[in-house]
Formats: sequence, structure tokens, C-alpha cells
Amino acid sequence: MKLLSAEYLFDGETLLEQKAVALHNDIVVDIGSINVMEHTYQIKAKKFGKGVLFPGFVNLHTHFELSYLKNSLPEKKGFVEWLKNMIIKKKEELNDKASQESMEKGIKESFESGVRISGDISNTLVSCPYLKKYMPKSVVFFENYGLKKDKACSAKNELADNIKKQENLCKNITISPTAHAVYSTHSCLIRYLANLNQSLPFSIHLLESSFEKDFLRSKGELFELLDAFGLIDEKLSYENIFDYLDDIGSLRKNSIFVHCAYADKKDFNRIKNIDSTVCLCLRSNDFISGHLPNVYDIEKSGVNVGIGTDSLASNWDLNFLNELGFIYKKFSKLNPEIIFKWAASGGAKALNIKFGFTKNSLSYDFFIPTSTKTPLEEILSNGRG
Repeated sequence: MKLLSAEYLFDGETLLEQKAVALHNDIVVDIGSINVMEHTYQIKAKKFGKGVLFPGFVNLHTHFELSYLKNSLPEKKGFVEWLKNMIIKKKEELNDKASQESMEKGIKESFESGVRISGDISNTLVSCPYLKKYMPKSVVFFENYGLKKDKACSAKNELADNIKKQENLCKNITISPTAHAVYSTHSCLIRYLANLNQSLPFSIHLLESSFEKDFLRSKGELFELLDAFGLIDEKLSYENIFDYLDDIGSLRKNSIFVHCAYADKKDFNRIKNIDSTVCLCLRSNDFISGHLPNVYDIEKSGVNVGIGTDSLASNWDLNFLNELGFIYKKFSKLNPEIIFKWAASGGAKALNIKFGFTKNSLSYDFFIPTSTKTPLEEILSNGRG
């Protein structure tokens, strides 16, 4: 057992002063005042001093396997232009060694900025061994896509085989099969994945661009791009993305809706009503199009919120503190405590993990020195954003 204390502890939701936490095998045994805890457990606390001790952070949405694409895709040219370049880049032959080195570097950068759990999106599951090394309690979302009906509907038959092939690679890592987005995954595959195991979280990119709404009506630049690539053989006719997901039997609890840049108040309430999560990736939105979701409306809705860095295909770095600093820079009326709550317990709730400095919760120790009486605001202001 170890006993840790600092001027401030952030328990995952609230900033506490002059407390100590007892940990055994990364599980919280107890939390209380320093003197009482030292007397109770007959252990001298490791005192971090002036600053904030965090249980670590949860990076709810990453694509570590895309780290090799850093500085490869256009910034602020709009979603369709970005996606077109992404499709072309992903067809290029990869240097496996360089790809894996960049992936480990990305995971390490995230870890060094306080992330201890990730919700990593993977098409190949190759991130598993690196996550086991740095963040073993992470969830890997095994992402599937395909718009052509025959291929998409048969893909579900290959899913178990693909996971089994990576069984040793991903041993002890939670794998949750998931869909990419409504503009890239056929309805029969989305429905299958959403209902495969409802005890696991389900992640889907949602309303990242304005073109997604047009896609649901089989028109607009995004539809035309995918059609030109020969990826579409069915047309849709829906006004609302949640009506579509509901109609195809895929609107379920414990979903993570990533981006929501073009979602509105009704959408946030709908997500809340199915006990699901909005995942913010603001720097990715800024990188691609410069358009951000209305975070104030999201906060007011009371929906659960997590935070992700997305990938180096659509971000400048994977430093989680920079991500938090960017949110505060753009939405400075937010209470800093709220942002850190999203960064810790919000992301953990989305992944069904009991996490934070509370009894019987998984927890780590990540300390950030501070020098003011508003330490959370200080940390956010120091993030490069």
C-alpha cells in the first residue's frame, strides 16, 4: 500500500484540499486528512507539495494507429477535402516499422500528459501491445466500416475471426467492436455492432461535419465524394441522424457520440435520455474546419461528457493538457472543475470504468505543480491549446 498527499487532490469530480489517498494495486483503499490517514495506516505519506494530484485522465477518443499521418493532411480546408486526402493516404503502402514507432510515440506523448486510460479506435488492433505497456486498462474500439450492402452485411461474419487472430496480441485488453459513422458504415453493420454486446460501450462518429446531414438525404459534397469513389450503392432519406439510428435499431444506451460539432440542444438531450456520452475533440474540429460544437449548450444539457485528442491526422499533438487548455481558451466561462471532471470521471463513465480518488476505484497518480490559489485555472491557462 502507498499513501499519497498534495496541497490539492482532484478526486475525479471535485478539488479537495490537504487530503491523502491510500492506494493498493492502483485501487483506492481510503481517502481522508493527512494526519488521520498516516495514523490509521501507520504509513508516512509521500507528499507532493504545492500543486494538484490527479488520478490520471481518460483520453476517450484516439486513433493511435494513425500517428504516422502527422503533418500529412490539410489544415482548415474543410471536412470533405480532409476526408478525400485521408482516403488517398490510407491506400498508400505503409512502412510497418515507422508506423509502429510513430504509434508508440503518440501513446507515450498522451501518457506523459497524464492519460492513464484511452478509448482507442483501431481498424487493425495493432495498438494493443503498446496500450498494454502504457495504459493497460484501456478499451480498444475495433472499428468497422463499409457502405456497400453485400460487403457490409457479410463483414459481421468475419468479425469474430479477425478478433481471434489478434487474441494473443490483445490479451487482457477490452475490445469493443464498433462502427465508424453513418456516412461510412451500412445500416445492417451499424445495427449488428450496436447490439452485439450492450454491456460494452459503443462508439460512433456523429455530426463531425455539416455534410453529414446532407448525406442522410443522399446529396451534398460528402455524398458526391463517396459516390465518386464507388463506395455507395444505396440512398437514404432522413432529416435527423437520431431518427435514422433509431429506425435501424441502433440507438442504444452506453453509446459514445464523438464530435457532435453540428449537433443542437435537442440532440444533446436525446443523448442524455439514452444515458450516453458526448465526446469532445475540439482541436480536431478546429484542425479540419475551424467549426466547434457549442460546448456551453452541451454543459447546460447535463449530458455526460468525455474528452479526446482524436489522431495526429487531425491534430497537432496528442498532449492531453493542451486539449484541455484549448477547451478553456475557447469556452472560458466554463468552470475549470467541470473540464477536469470531463477529463477524468466523464470519460471513465463512458467506458464503464470506476475511476478516481474514491473508495474501491481504479486510480493512478499524476501530479502537476502549481503556485496560485486557483490551481485548475492555472493548469488550463498553461496548456498550449
